[in-house]
Amino acid sequence: MLQNRPRDRTAPAATDEDSDGTEELSTSVLLELLGDEYTRSVLRVVADQPRSGTEVADRTSMSKPTAFRRLNRLSEVGLVTVQRRIDTEQGHHHKVYEANHEHLDVELDSLLGEFDD
Repeated sequence: MLQNRPRDRTAPAATDEDSDGTEELSTSVLLELLGDEYTRSVLRVVADQPRSGTEVADRTSMSKPTAFRRLNRLSEVGLVTVQRRIDTEQGHHHKVYEANHEHLDVELDSLLGEFDD
């Protein structure tokens, strides 16, 4: 079982697929995501403050496609929120990513139960 502790804002609870299109964040999905070095780096960078995909790539020294793949995956499971930022000087807009949670508690009972058979 996974318990999400959202930041100061309310985050929707995950189901098989939420109305906003996020998929369920099961223990195995979370462990798979956090088992990836690139995903952990991306999550650390957006936990500090909201950042664009380009900023994430620059701060983690990974390619833009790799950074955006990880950001999209984190967004799909609801660990990262996406907002639009408008550059008033240039008139451009781009997506900004921010970590949704300060803490994630994982209970391994459900995962370990798969191996009891």
